[in-house]
Amino acid sequence: MKRNFYVLILLLFILTKGYSYTIYWSGGVYYNLTPPFPTRSAPGTGDIANAFQVADVNCILSSDATVKSLSVTTGDLTLTGSMTLTIAENAIINSGATITIQNGSTLIIESSISNSGTVIVNLGGNLIQSGTGSATGSGYQIQVSGYASDERLNFWSSPITSAGLTNVFSGSNECDFYYLNASAQIWTRDIGSSTCTPTAPTSGDGKMDVGRGYSIGGGGSPTFSGTINNGTITESISASGTTNPDWTGANWNLIGNPYPSSINATSFVEANSSITTGTLYFWADDNTVGTGYDGATDYASWNTGGGTAASGGGSGTVPNGSISVGQGFIIQATSSSSVTFTNSMRGGSNTQFFKTESESIPRLWISANQDKHASSQILIAFSENATDGIDWSYDSPKLSISNKFLFGSLLGTEPTPYGIQSFSKMDLETKREIPLSIITNKSGVSTFQIDAVENWDSTLLISVKDHVTGKIQNLKNGSFSTYLNANQKYDSRFTLIIKNPAGSSVGIKEVPFSNLRLYYSNQSLNISSDQNISRIEIFSISGVAMIQKQINPSTHYSLGTNHLTQGIYIARITQVTGETISKRFTVQ
Repeated sequence: MKRNFYVLILLLFILTKGYSYTIYWSGGVYYNLTPPFPTRSAPGTGDIANAFQVADVNCILSSDATVKSLSVTTGDLTLTGSMTLTIAENAIINSGATITIQNGSTLIIESSISNSGTVIVNLGGNLIQSGTGSATGSGYQIQVSGYASDERLNFWSSPITSAGLTNVFSGSNECDFYYLNASAQIWTRDIGSSTCTPTAPTSGDGKMDVGRGYSIGGGGSPTFSGTINNGTITESISASGTTNPDWTGANWNLIGNPYPSSINATSFVEANSSITTGTLYFWADDNTVGTGYDGATDYASWNTGGGTAASGGGSGTVPNGSISVGQGFIIQATSSSSVTFTNSMRGGSNTQFFKTESESIPRLWISANQDKHASSQILIAFSENATDGIDWSYDSPKLSISNKFLFGSLLGTEPTPYGIQSFSKMDLETKREIPLSIITNKSGVSTFQIDAVENWDSTLLISVKDHVTGKIQNLKNGSFSTYLNANQKYDSRFTLIIKNPAGSSVGIKEVPFSNLRLYYSNQSLNISSDQNISRIEIFSISGVAMIQKQINPSTHYSLGTNHLTQGIYIARITQVTGETISKRFTVQ
C-alpha cells in the first residue's frame, strides 16, 4: 500500500510538473544531462521545458528550437539558415564564449540576456528581446550594410548605446556626418572641422543619439560594437511649421531603428498614429554623383497600403513593412512630441534594407520616366481599411526635393501629387479613373509603364488616357510615350483608368455595404450607405468600445466625435438586416 502511495505521488508530480532536464553540448554530441546521460538530437520546438547548455566549440543549429533557458559556458553557438531559436527565460554567455547569428537566423530572448562574452549579429541576422528583461554586457557586434562610396549617402541609425560616429564610420569623411535639425528644417553637421566645405551649421558631440537618424556619405558595411539598445526608446520630433525652400512641406524628421533587429513598420506607425502622418520615407541614393538630395526620385516611401521604390539609379527596392537594423528614415510630424519604439515592434525579415510584409490587398505600381535618372513611381492600392478620401497611413504625398522630375496621382481637389493612393475594396466599381500629375525640368519624351502588380485580377484593363490627343493606351500591351514641355505641370491632361472589360464585377471580393462611405471632418464621422443603417459602434485600435449608438434607420448619419483624442479608430456599422462591416478612420 505504501509503495503504491509513493508511485501515485510520483505520477502526480510528473503530470503536474513534467520532465525537464538540461540539453548539453560537448564533444560534438548532445546529451540529456541526467543519469545515465543518454545522447539525443539537437534542441527542437518541443523542448520548451528544457534548459540548453553549450560547453564546447562548433555547436551549430539550423532548425527552429524553443528552450527554457540558454547558457553558453565555453565554446561557441552558431545559428544558421532561416532558423529561429527562442529562449523562454534568460540567456547567459560566459567570458570567452560566443554566439553568432548568421544571415536569415533569429535569436529571440523573452526575458534577460547577460553577456560577458561575445554576441555577433551578422548582416541579415536578428537579435530580439520580446519582453521587459534587461540586456547587459558590451560584447555585442552588430553588422549592417549600405553604400560604400563617400559620394553616395546613407541614412543610418545606431543599434547600440553611445556609438561614436568616427569609430563606426572611420572610412567616411566627418564633413559628411549630418542630422536633420527638425525644428529649423536644416541639415546640421554633428561634428566636423571649420575647414569643411560647403559650410553648414555644426552641433553635437560626435555620438549617435539612440532613435535618431543620420545622413552619412558612404559607410559601406560597418560594425556597431558595444551595448545593445533594448526596451522602450523615445526620440523627440518637431512640428514647428518651419519650411525650407529646398524642399516642399514642413515638419520633416529623420529618425531610425534603434534595435539590433528589424522592426515592424505597421506596429511603429500605429503606435505613433497621433503624432505622425503614417508615412515612412527611405533614402536610396540614385548615384547622381555630387547632386546630394536633389530629387524625389531618391526617396522610397511606405504606408499601410504598400510602398513605392526610389527610381532612377537607386536600389529599385520597394519597402514593404520591415525596417532593418541600422536603417534611418524620414517621417512627417503632426505635433511636437516624441516617437516611441518598443520591444513589441521587433521582428521580421532583416535580409535587406527594405523588406516584404505579406498582405493580400491588390496593388499596382506605375512609373513615368524620361531617362535613367529621371524616373518616378506611384502605387495604387485597394484595401478594406481605406476610403476614397485622404486616409492616415494609406495615402502619402510625394516627398519632393525639387521639380526635376515628379510623377504622382491626384486625390480630389488636392493639388499635392501622391506617391501612394489607396481606395476601398468595397468601393471599387467597374471603372476607376484616377487623375495623374507630372512635371519635368527638361523637354523630351516621357514614358508611362506598369512596373509590377500584386494580388491583382489579371482580367482588369490598365490604361493611360491623354485628354489632349484623346489617345488611350492599354499599358498591359505596352508603354505609353508622349512629348512633354519643360517646367510645365500637367495636372489635367492624363488619367489612369482601371476597368473591367466585361463591365461587371471587377473580381475583388464583394462584401455588404458595397457603397458605404466614411468621411471624418470637423470632429464628426460622416457615414453614407446605399442601405439603411441602424447601429454605429466606435472602437479604439486596441479594441476598447468608445461609442455605441442605436439610430433610426437611415442611409446618412453624422456622428459627433469631439471627445475622441487623436488616433486610429474602428467604426463598426450595422444595417437593418443585421449585416455588419468594420472600417478604419483617423481622428486628427
